[in-house]
Amino acid sequence: MIMLRKYFIGGLLLALTACETAQKTDELTMIVGTYTNAGSEGIYTFKFDQEKGTARPLEVIKMDNPSYLTLSANQQVMYVVSEKNDETAALAAFKFNKEDGTAELINQQPTYGEDPCYVATNGKIATTANYTGGSMSVFPLRYDGGLEHVDTIFCGNIGGPDMSRQQTPHVHCTAFSPDGKLLLATDFSADRILQLLPLVAQGGSHHKIHFFLKAVFSAGQHCRQFHLLGLILPIVSVKNASVRIQHRIAAAPLHQPVYGG
Repeated sequence: MIMLRKYFIGGLLLALTACETAQKTDELTMIVGTYTNAGSEGIYTFKFDQEKGTARPLEVIKMDNPSYLTLSANQQVMYVVSEKNDETAALAAFKFNKEDGTAELINQQPTYGEDPCYVATNGKIATTANYTGGSMSVFPLRYDGGLEHVDTIFCGNIGGPDMSRQQTPHVHCTAFSPDGKLLLATDFSADRILQLLPLVAQGGSHHKIHFFLKAVFSAGQHCRQFHLLGLILPIVSVKNASVRIQHRIAAAPLHQPVYGG
């Protein structure tokens, strides 16, 4: 039996599709990420009964500061940041069983950027936004969903007007379009969002990634997610607590590669 205590949860709560069984059709599997500097042990999984509004604890997956996580499209692999402010900052990949809430570590790779606070994947690569490190790390994915060593690191810029928060680079969020072909990254301290086209080529046992810059537009600090059709982008500004709706920029001719792996 898992003994539960009250924690200030600073991480992500993720609810999976309801499990369809003969007895219950309203149960969701929930995954809760936390910060672990106040007694929490890591990731907690639950079964949530939507009809009764009750949660039944399943498992505890021990990990330092798993503040944000995401799942693969088939919900069988879980990618979790370890938001540490030193060289131990990392991204981990777990095999995940949504029926019983258990997870088994596949592998873990350093982000080479402090405080990874966001992770996204399109099934071919995974990216982390490293807030204090001011960078975005890109990891090719193995056939089993595991992580190869970091392939590319993009460094953010400065230039925004708020010297109290924008005097050093910060990358706050990365997000893929629904079709997985475009990647957005917030360049927080420069008040802009980068729109990138990742091209993955097989090179022996290692994937090589080439990025082409497609567009840059000023949009505040924090992109959240694409509209379902991928045509509308809600943008949340953490600086002035506002929401803006941005029509996605149409695909442009490919420009000079930003980086060749």
